[in-house]
Amino acid sequence: SLTDYMVPTVYMQLDEMPMTPNGKIDRKALPIPELVDDTPYVAPSSEIEKLLCSTMAEVIGLEPEKVGIKSDFFALGGSSILAMKFVAKSKIKNLTVMDVYNGKTVEGIAAIVNEKSDDGINSSIEMEAVEAEARKKSYPLSAEQILMLDSQLYKVSGEMWNMPELFQFPYNIDENRLRDAVNRAVKNHPSLLSIIYLEKDGTPVIRYAPELYRDACVEYVSEKDMEELKTSLIKPYKLINSLLSRVRLFKTEKFCYLFLDVHHIIADGRSLDILFDDISRAYNNEELKTDYYYSHLASIVKIKNTEAYKKSEKYFSYYTNAEWTVAPDADKTSDVIEDGTMNKVLDIKVSDIESAERRLKVSRNVIATSAAMLALADITEQKNVYVEWLYDNRINLKLSNSFGNLIKSMPVAIKLNENEEPKDILKEVNRQISEGIANSVYEFDMAINSNIKTQAMEVNYLQGIGQAASDDGNTSLKFSDIPLSDSQRLAGSRMELYISEFDNQILLNICYLASMYNESTMKKYADLFNKYLKEICNIGAA
Repeated sequence: SLTDYMVPTVYMQLDEMPMTPNGKIDRKALPIPELVDDTPYVAPSSEIEKLLCSTMAEVIGLEPEKVGIKSDFFALGGSSILAMKFVAKSKIKNLTVMDVYNGKTVEGIAAIVNEKSDDGINSSIEMEAVEAEARKKSYPLSAEQILMLDSQLYKVSGEMWNMPELFQFPYNIDENRLRDAVNRAVKNHPSLLSIIYLEKDGTPVIRYAPELYRDACVEYVSEKDMEELKTSLIKPYKLINSLLSRVRLFKTEKFCYLFLDVHHIIADGRSLDILFDDISRAYNNEELKTDYYYSHLASIVKIKNTEAYKKSEKYFSYYTNAEWTVAPDADKTSDVIEDGTMNKVLDIKVSDIESAERRLKVSRNVIATSAAMLALADITEQKNVYVEWLYDNRINLKLSNSFGNLIKSMPVAIKLNENEEPKDILKEVNRQISEGIANSVYEFDMAINSNIKTQAMEVNYLQGIGQAASDDGNTSLKFSDIPLSDSQRLAGSRMELYISEFDNQILLNICYLASMYNESTMKKYADLFNKYLKEICNIGAA
């Protein structure tokens, strides 16, 4: 029998099949089936089911009476982004995005939630007690962290994994109040107070070491001195047995400055947003949400001995048992590592991709990843292509305020001889992203789990990232981002795609190793990405 993900979810009857002049089925002319959940309505009975039904209806945009316990989140048009919103809006502390993907229907999700509630850890007091106990132990690094550690130890003087930010505040801000807020916010996040050390057998682990943190103080300098400081603030980290964060506060005759720098091994793309939000809350004397980072690390260790983990490990074997093209062929080789970057404003507007999301019932991450894979196949003239996308992995309400590095590189691979049309590619990429999230309890990393030595291209759709505290209506902390010199920092991978939204425009930023690729190759790839993104966004358009 077929596994669940191979069973068709939608059937569409046609009076006749569209044909090409050569007598073959014209796949391009096949209509896109409308995803309609036509299961019979069954009303919710328990409080959990009622909450899930109402939340699902709100997130999908349906009338509450249209969603019953048999309703399938994804048949109604749910996506990975909507699943995150669903989890957040439900306010069910032990509900995760993985639960939504595994349960699918309200009935199935409710059953998972009810089963989890048997562990007896539900109240905030109990959760904080578990977190306090978890902070007494050390934990193994993730696959992502090990790769960063290896590359940093290879180039100990490098700043490739530094994540520095310099914020400029008006002169009239209360610098002492800001200092206290910064220290309070930093101490609220255990990963910022953690160190990496080596066990006797050489295994790197992370542990909580708050005793090493020294409160930030206000340094009074001149604007001239500040200009000089900007060139020297970023420094390499000593990775072993020292904190991996730096905080400095400056006051000049014109402004107040806050310098934050954390190593990527303890922070990801959303971490600084979380920290700055806490700084803003602390500045206003508001309560800070608990960061349950170490509880999460403890749960990872625990789940590795479960059947669910073994099942997820089996799922990812698909990616390790085949040969894949993971990046464009190198144009050149060099002993000197140089990084490069190029930007392209795409022809597709934000409104276009939003319309495609609603019409195609997939997230813009799926759309962008599909375009990236088609462009990779085109530029390399290869049929079997593989890329990675970054999953935030803040999978439930409990982890929404966790600063620590929780991202996971998730694989997507397609064989174009089996999926010829863009809409087929889109469907397959959507399936793999969905199944990847459902099986994300397993810690997959292609560089560790396979014989592929070439670093895979990464695709990152930065929807919602970078929304700092001043953007959400909080006017107490007015600030500006000040650019810092990054001439000594290197590209993290041989090729990374960042897709960002500004007003109604979409910007493609490609970070690449200039010691491997010519700029012309990156421009060619950017043009191909633009072409396929337009093609996908036009599928089914009037």
